Amino acid sequence: MTTSSQLQPDGGFQLPMEAYTSEAWFDREWREVFESGWIFVGLIQELPDPGTFKTIQVGRCPVILTRDSKSALHAFHNVCRHRGCKVASGSGKKKSLTCPYHAWNYGLDGKLNRIPMKEEFSAFDKSDYGLKPLAIDTFWGMIYVNMNPEAESLESWLQGVPEAIHEKGVRPQELSLLHYREYEAGSNWKFLVENQVDCLHVPFLHGDSNNWKFDDLHYEYCGPHHLSHYPYDFMPEGMGLIPNMEWTYPAFTSNVIFPNVFTYIWQSVCAFMHIMPISAEKSVWRWYVLGTEGSDPTAYLKFYENVVVEDIEASDWLQSSVKSPAFEVGPMALNYEKPVAMFHKDYTRLMPLATDS
Repeated sequence: MTTSSQLQPDGGFQLPMEAYTSEAWFDREWREVFESGWIFVGLIQELPDPGTFKTIQVGRCPVILTRDSKSALHAFHNVCRHRGCKVASGSGKKKSLTCPYHAWNYGLDGKLNRIPMKEEFSAFDKSDYGLKPLAIDTFWGMIYVNMNPEAESLESWLQGVPEAIHEKGVRPQELSLLHYREYEAGSNWKFLVENQVDCLHVPFLHGDSNNWKFDDLHYEYCGPHHLSHYPYDFMPEGMGLIPNMEWTYPAFTSNVIFPNVFTYIWQSVCAFMHIMPISAEKSVWRWYVLGTEGSDPTAYLKFYENVVVEDIEASDWLQSSVKSPAFEVGPMALNYEKPVAMFHKDYTRLMPLATDS
């Protein structure tokens, strides 16, 4: 009898049910998959000026992003060095950050500026008690942090993505952030990523929401990062052409920066999607839309929101059935579903299964 694994591309396999449902698995996953590499936390457009800051929860860690008076970007653990309270909340513009608990004050460069009632404290060197830094870098205006301040560079971690992308000349870091929205998903983040790299579902799940044809689909890999494109002449109304765009041919491109960031680019719109894991069975789909200043994204949002909602719904269906004893992965399409198996292999290199030797 031919087994399902023999009928799956590249000897693919399914992850165990616990990978999608167990909070213990989820906690280990944060340590081994996310905290071991570079984590997406936002866009430079969210910190446009000196003095701006943003806070974000990154797994177990509250984080502050700042742009100091010299316009340099920084990332710090949002944990006061006095008693461990969160130093800041939300986002905005300030000259410094003051912990609300005991008023220790920090510069946007992370240095401890002053403490109140210093006569109450034994003498100590303030330079030893600045906010604890994270490594920070950007690609295409996307801000990434690494929990290890001495981590390998983001450029090294991308493994050639900037040189390999099909959409030459595009500079999303110079575009305007036109719109941002979030969607709650009742599914594990991996179901959403698997859906993204699975092209087989497109004419079926999205048959009424778009007219995509992917007979000429092309995809390739830079390490674990998935790059794909195919000819497509759709251009949303109301959007100006992206400057300096150089295509091999006009195409819709969809890239997955491992493990959970998607980039979508047409001739006139650049969208970044981030699947933020919340728990073993919940995620948030974050959607950033960029384009030329003054462009109106209304038509694009109306068109593409249907696709986003359908993808989230499909992932929720999978989450509702993954605990069933009948759940298993059967034969898969050799070309259009091979990237799912590739994602699993890259994932398990960082998160070995219990049965692995």
